[in-house]
Amino acid sequence: MGELDLEEAKEVLNKPTVVDYVKTWLKNYSQSRSESTTSGGSRSGSRGVSTGSTISTGESEAVSSKNEERITTQSSGSGYSYVTSSGETETESWSRTEGEGWSEALMPELEEMPTQVYNLEEQVYKAMSLMVNQPMQHAIIKLPKKRTWMVKTPTIEPGYARK
Repeated sequence: MGELDLEEAKEVLNKPTVVDYVKTWLKNYSQSRSESTTSGGSRSGSRGVSTGSTISTGESEAVSSKNEERITTQSSGSGYSYVTSSGETETESWSRTEGEGWSEALMPELEEMPTQVYNLEEQVYKAMSLMVNQPMQHAIIKLPKKRTWMVKTPTIEPGYARK
């Protein structure tokens, strides 16, 4: 009391402050699920026309007549084809994934720390307020090179007057 402390903290303004970090391990867990349905169809067709001709020549001999015969044949042909195909598909799928693991992390250690101190003007105001607003029978004593004291004076009983 009575001494000005320029490092006196304003406790109302204290707040948690990180003072250190500690290594720790955290357990991780994840889960996911997905579903999908796909359907589709297709239709296709084709047509074709083909034509062709062949010519073949051959010889044959008859044993009894000694005549040589020559046979020539000729043929031709054509064709037509038409093909149609169609199809339909439907697919349904789902999956579920779960994962678990550990990861290293730094956890902060917090401490309530002062963020602001009383300045000189505020310190003087506090001392003056204490002195002016002191209760009855109290006094402040300040001696050189000594700390300030607050004292209470003794209560004195009312005296009796004699005649």
